[in-house]
Amino acid sequence: MVPAPVAAGPDFEWVNFAPATAMHLNGSAAIAKAGPSRWPILRLTDGGRRQNGSAWLGERIDLTGSFDTTFEVLLHHGTAEAADIAFVLRADGPQHNRTLAVEFDDHVALVLTRDHRQPVATAAAPVPLFGAPFRARVVYRGDTHALRVYVGGPGGEAEPHLVINRTVDLTDRLGAATAWIGFTGASGTATAKQDILNWSLHT
Repeated sequence: MVPAPVAAGPDFEWVNFAPATAMHLNGSAAIAKAGPSRWPILRLTDGGRRQNGSAWLGERIDLTGSFDTTFEVLLHHGTAEAADIAFVLRADGPQHNRTLAVEFDDHVALVLTRDHRQPVATAAAPVPLFGAPFRARVVYRGDTHALRVYVGGPGGEAEPHLVINRTVDLTDRLGAATAWIGFTGASGTATAKQDILNWSLHT
């Protein structure tokens, strides 16, 4: 379920998900406490088989402008069959079935879903995506339509590596000027625990 429309243009820096009351959670997604500090994190699947979870910010993002988002992910299990997590833009309005996703499993992929799933670009990850946190950054320039995806180690230990660099007009591809923004996760036939540890967004 996607939340009802509100004003576009969120900006935030969440070091954990304590402020995440504005998020709409579906399926197996939940705010959980993890680690020695017991900080709230976003858990998309909690270790069961055939789970599906999604979490959407309660404000839309303006696709005619630019955005820069960074998030840290922990995929607890080490097989691609047990992990399918994505950062997703979902079109607002009548084209709500259109999405653009950055998927993380055994590689990084940029995927457009319109009438069917269309891989736009795939790349090998420069760091392991299973068993330890990794950091992802997605940057979009509204004036040039440049979309870049970076992946690296957690906590700003090193600047993430550029893995995808494409020209994508989001308003044309999604058929909308605004989109919902969030994460989806699925465990498939194996068990998986999939966590988003922190998230920032600047528009």
